[in-house]
Amino acid sequence: MPQPQTKELELLERICYRIVKTGKLPSQRGLKLHPSFQKRYENAVKTVEDRFVSKYMFSPSGRVVWTVKGKSGEYQIIPETNFCSCDDFYFRVMGYKRQVCYHIIAQNIANSIKLYNEYELRDSDYDRITEKWKVKESLEAKE
Repeated sequence: MPQPQTKELELLERICYRIVKTGKLPSQRGLKLHPSFQKRYENAVKTVEDRFVSKYMFSPSGRVVWTVKGKSGEYQIIPETNFCSCDDFYFRVMGYKRQVCYHIIAQNIANSIKLYNEYELRDSDYDRITEKWKVKESLEAKE
């Protein structure tokens, strides 16, 4: 029997599939959302509509960094692993209470509907852009 967390990723995949197929966000009435997912979905949609999702593309390496501006800062998203640098991810996802935070939902939706800020940068800009997450990680490692 799938864990509730597994169902969250399956639901997110179905939502994104529908977005790609129709080219628009599905209404909440058209979705069967678990109550705990509904609020995160609402926050994610608002985040996408407010254009708080960004994609940084670096050349010539081809590296891509996704970020989502949240309530307490900007967070790095790694879509391939469903990772987010936010506290909700650390406490609830890593604590097996959820499978995704709303930042991951927002990044997936934004990518599906192609509604995000896009920046093309040189590889030499990579350290400057990712510095904020490295500083946070190194401070936490010292504690």
